[in-house]
Amino acid sequence: MANPQRENGHIDIANEIMDHLIKIRIPGEERQIFDVIMRQTWGYCELKNGKPYKDKDGNWVKKKFDYISNTQFEKFTGIKRRKIWNIINKLLDKNLIIKKSDSSICKYGIQKDWEKWKVSPKKVTVIKNGDRVSPNMVTEVSPIMVHTKENIQKKKYKRKISQLSFGESDEIYQLTLYFEEKIRENNQAIKKGNEPQLQRWCKDMDRLIRLDGANPDEIKRIIDFVVKDEFWDENILCPASLRKHYPRLWKKIIDKGENQIKNSKDKVKNIEERLKNMSRLQEEEKGGENL
Repeated sequence: MANPQRENGHIDIANEIMDHLIKIRIPGEERQIFDVIMRQTWGYCELKNGKPYKDKDGNWVKKKFDYISNTQFEKFTGIKRRKIWNIINKLLDKNLIIKKSDSSICKYGIQKDWEKWKVSPKKVTVIKNGDRVSPNMVTEVSPIMVHTKENIQKKKYKRKISQLSFGESDEIYQLTLYFEEKIRENNQAIKKGNEPQLQRWCKDMDRLIRLDGANPDEIKRIIDFVVKDEFWDENILCPASLRKHYPRLWKKIIDKGENQIKNSKDKVKNIEERLKNMSRLQEEEKGGENL
């Protein structure tokens, strides 16, 4: 029989936040990820000199942010790692969580200012009864739509947009835009991509970070190197090719001494080992599942 005890660990959450969480809808998997972040932050004490400490009022100080990897999310929830980025992006778009990225593993926290949340209230079933509509509160009534060729095409386009994985505020989306702008600055013959193409590029950029372990700051440095190199500027024209040749490009930068870690042999050795592992993972992926 389960016998959980408060002294074995508990989450401190303000009643005001709980009252507003009760009023909103958070879809299943999004709520799972949200709860993991809550547990890993408000469920643990902040440490000072390696020990928990109390504030001036005598309350234990809880964590505001915590480093949480996709592997940890998968372990807690059972959700496959390849889906977690998408779920986190949805929570970020709704402003329910906060993300800080200063390493290959991101820090996450709960957005406690509930007035900033961008969420819908609990789902309400609307029943038409003659000329009346129940329940009392209705936000919008849609007119009858006649299915024409034009609005069917609009519907299909909207459906495609709704299935896109990366929002404009997402770090991967911004990194992909940075890549596109740089190669277009360097080669004016390349046309600006549409949104579906950007989303395809985002997926490759996501794989480079999520599967290969590349750091966003490193990727920007590689992009800046590529557009200045006479050979690579004509051969790296999409994130897929950037990912394919990433280990070679990093090696080029190390060999030319164009990075900030030139004088640190240990750091260079660590990067070279990580690049070997990255190449191995890419080879394994070719024969495995298309993530």
